[in-house]
Amino acid sequence: MSRYHPVRPKASKAKSQRREAPSHKTSSEETLVKTIRDAADALYLERDGASIDKAIKRAERTLELFDRELERVGAPDAEKPKWLISPSVALRWQRELERQQERRETLRSECLVIARRLVEDWMQGSGEQPPSPGASDFQESVEVPSEMSAEAAKGGTDADAVSEAA
Repeated sequence: MSRYHPVRPKASKAKSQRREAPSHKTSSEETLVKTIRDAADALYLERDGASIDKAIKRAERTLELFDRELERVGAPDAEKPKWLISPSVALRWQRELERQQERRETLRSECLVIARRLVEDWMQGSGEQPPSPGASDFQESVEVPSEMSAEAAKGGTDADAVSEAA
C-alpha cells in the first residue's frame, strides 16, 4: 500500500472520447474540386499565365529597388539624390503591377469557369454525375464576385444587395 495519495485528477472521459467533427464535404466532392483546380491551373499556364507571373515578379523587384533607393536618399548624410529609379518611373511600375495583377485574377477566374464546365461535361459524358452539393458550392464561390460587382456597378452596394447576391 502506498504512503502517498494520488493527487493528479483522472483524465476526463469526454476529452478522451472527443472526435473530430466530420467534414461537410465528402471525398468525391473534394476530388471534384481538386480536379477542377488542377485543370484551371493547367489552362492558366496554357493561356500564357506564366508570362503574367514573370511580369508581376519583375514589377515587384523594380519597386523593391525603388524602396531601397528611397531609404538611401532619405538618409541624413545623403547628398544630392541620384536616383536609379525615379519616383515617376516607380509610379508607372506600380500602375503596371496593378494592371498585371488584375489581368492575372481575370485570367484565373476565366480558367476556373472553363475548367469547371469541362470537368462537368466530361463527367456527364462518362455517365457519372458530379456531386451536386459540392459542385453548387464551388459554382457559387466562382460566380458570387461577378454578381456583387454587377450590383456595385448599379450603385446598390447596401447590405440588402450583398445578401441577395449571396
